[in-house]
Amino acid sequence: MNTNMKLPFFHIDQFVYPFIEGAFVCKNGTYLAGFFLVDSGSTDNLLNKEVLPLLSEASLSEEKRQISAINNDGEACQMAKIKIKVGDIDDEELFNVTQNLNFSRIFGKNCIIGILGTSFMRKHGLVLDYSQ
Repeated sequence: MNTNMKLPFFHIDQFVYPFIEGAFVCKNGTYLAGFFLVDSGSTDNLLNKEVLPLLSEASLSEEKRQISAINNDGEACQMAKIKIKVGDIDDEELFNVTQNLNFSRIFGKNCIIGILGTSFMRKHGLVLDYSQ
């Protein structure tokens, strides 16, 4: 079963990115809203390191996970399991907290929470359809 959501496409420089508005629960129990990049080229979910101070200690894992980046450089990422809300989806998701990806440098001063990869898309039956 596939879930249909309208994704706005943002034009940044010469590239087009599919983003979806979402939010995550902060350590004080409030939601912080922003945008997630929906990335079919990323298996894992990645979290912007700038939101790390807003997360509860209980959501962070001591475990580190090795991931590969676009340029094939590896990074050992801290893991975080956080509750997010994206459209009708309200669920806990596992994220790799990347220290090497500078979201602000890439996307400007937009509030980018993180990247939702194919693991999120498969779990929730999401498919990117660029023809729509």
